[in-house]
Amino acid sequence: MLLHYLSSVDVRIDRLLFTDKLGINRMAPSTALCFLLTGLSTVATLARKPSKLLTRAFAATVVFIATYTLIGYAYGLQPVYGTALLNPMALHVSVI
Repeated sequence: MLLHYLSSVDVRIDRLLFTDKLGINRMAPSTALCFLLTGLSTVATLARKPSKLLTRAFAATVVFIATYTLIGYAYGLQPVYGTALLNPMALHVSVI
């Protein structure tokens, strides 16, 4: 999804499993970024020489994005958790 948001390439990977249930919904860019950072954090942990600093930086970024989104929902500030051009991060995703 990040590739789709950064360029016009759409591999539709989010449509492979639940095509009939998704409708027109797409993953929010902030959610896609959090998934990527979580994966990178896991890979950094499993490396031969794990980098605690790198792992913690990825994890801290995910926590920051989720907290920022929660604060936006709490105060009703849609520009914080999503814009008209981009899908907002779902509330239940930012809580997890």
